[in-house]
Amino acid sequence: MGYTHYYNLKNKASKTKWNRFVEQCKTLYKNLPSDISVKGSGGKGQAGFGVDGVTINGDYDLDTYCEDLFLTPDYLGFEFTKTNRNDYDILVFACLIAANRTLGLLFKSDGYTDHPDYPKECNDLLPAMNYYNQTIDPKNKITGDPDLVTEDELWLIRKKFNNQRT
Repeated sequence: MGYTHYYNLKNKASKTKWNRFVEQCKTLYKNLPSDISVKGSGGKGQAGFGVDGVTINGDYDLDTYCEDLFLTPDYLGFEFTKTNRNDYDILVFACLIAANRTLGLLFKSDGYTDHPDYPKECNDLLPAMNYYNQTIDPKNKITGDPDLVTEDELWLIRKKFNNQRT
């Protein structure tokens, strides 16, 4: 089937929350390393970040594309994005973290493993988690202290995703 991220959103985004999510995705996109090429739908054109939706994929011409991450402010329900671990996966997963933090989106990913022989540091999601933390620099709304995404938080989000009723 390929390396995939699964996600579900039960409530429509308010305009304020949607705009915050889009701004975070734009910031993540603008700060990507220069060797990662991100395009729009089908791996062509420009990635889209706006009031109508967020659309990102890898680069068709470089054969680093797979499926689009496409979210809209009216989006509700279950979806998935297969990235096959192509370079743009770091942006896809960082945007899913942003969607969780701003919109309440729940997700799980093939990047998790609970196999005892698979070292924790090999978790495919850690680079995107670290990229999100470094780029967005999330702060606690009350204290202003760092409010970084942690591995434990990713596991909790996955658990909530698995326990929800679709």
